[in-house]
Parts: sequence; structure tokens; C-alpha cells
Amino acid sequence: MRTNSQPTVGILADDLTSAADGAGPFVERGLRAVVGRGRLPAVEETIVAVDSGSRSVDASAAAELSAGLAARLASRQILYKTVDSTLRGHVTAELEAAFRASGRKTLVFAPAFPTAGRTTVSGIQLMDGVPVAETGYGRDPVHPARHSRLVELVPACINNVVIINATTQGDLDREIAALPEAESILWAGAPGMAMALAKRFAPAAAASNPVAVAAG
Repeated sequence: MRTNSQPTVGILADDLTSAADGAGPFVERGLRAVVGRGRLPAVEETIVAVDSGSRSVDASAAAELSAGLAARLASRQILYKTVDSTLRGHVTAELEAAFRASGRKTLVFAPAFPTAGRTTVSGIQLMDGVPVAETGYGRDPVHPARHSRLVELVPACINNVVIINATTQGDLDREIAALPEAESILWAGAPGMAMALAKRFAPAAAASNPVAVAAG
């Protein structure tokens, strides 16, 4: 489905902050967005973001929530699964569930967020140059970052995977702009990916008064 020739975008997040962070770059470029909590909003907009609430449950429940919402968002031309840039949360379980439910063919994994000091070098996620699992995020009492090497978080069932290394936002922008068959991809990443996707799929302002709506 397209809205005024603009590709539709579905954003699946594990908390409300991530949902807003995912939609924000599109809104800044003039698109309208709606955010739902726990379910798809009743209002249709070009950008639909959903907070699954999965960050606060166990891995099994998180996978179930992700699968259900990914299936509902699968008809959107661009499907973006948010991932914490410090790799906290149920990353592997949610990626596997969302990938299976969405029917996408390829996973593009790019959790770098260079403007916040989170970069990816040789497939290793760094915080200010230190592997994230070796920082304070690795000692988070609720959702510690247990891995720094991204391949260790990729579900074994996914064969087609692109891991993007990036030390600047420009790196992300170039790599994401160059990937073909965007509608066959499950895009998984942090706010840096959201900014790059917005630049690719909303290159010019589409509305003079964008509105973000919190619903549900």
C-alpha cells in the first residue's frame, strides 16, 4: 500500500521510546506517523509504529508479541524492527519471531547509532570504542548486553543476513541507500538506521504540518 506515492513504513519496537525514535526521523522529514501501544492503531498513516511492550516480559513472551505484530505489519512496504544500540533486550528471540512472521527474505542488521557513540566495527558493537558487553551495559541488572559480536545475536534460522559496519551516520546512510529489494528486507537497527531509512524513503518533505499521534 502507498500513501500519495510514498512507501508505507511499519515500525515494530519493544518499548514506547523506541517506537517514537523510529518514527521521529520520518516525521522530521514531513511525513505523518501514528504510534500504537500493544496493538496497531485504528488510524492509518504512512508511518505506523507499534510499541509491543516486549522489553518488560521474558524472551518467550517477547517472541510471541513480536510475531503477532510483525504479521500485522507485514503488508507495509518497509518493515523496520528497532533494536537497542547497546544490544539490550530480547534481541535474538524478537528478530527470529519478526523475521518468520513477516515473510521477509533478508535481515539487514545495523544497530550503530554513531551520534550517540555507538558504532559497529568488524561486526562488533562498540560504545565509545569499547565492546558493549564490556561496558556498564553488560552489567545491566535487568537486560544486560551479553554479546558484542553481532553475528552471535543473529538467529540460526536466518540465512540471508547483511551486517552493516558504521562509524558515522554517513556510513549508515550510504550502505542503507545502496541495498536493493527494500521490500523483501526486515530492517533491524537503532535510531541511526531510522535516520538512514527516512533519508532513503522520504527524501523530500511530504507535508508542511507533520503530526505524530499516540494511540491505543
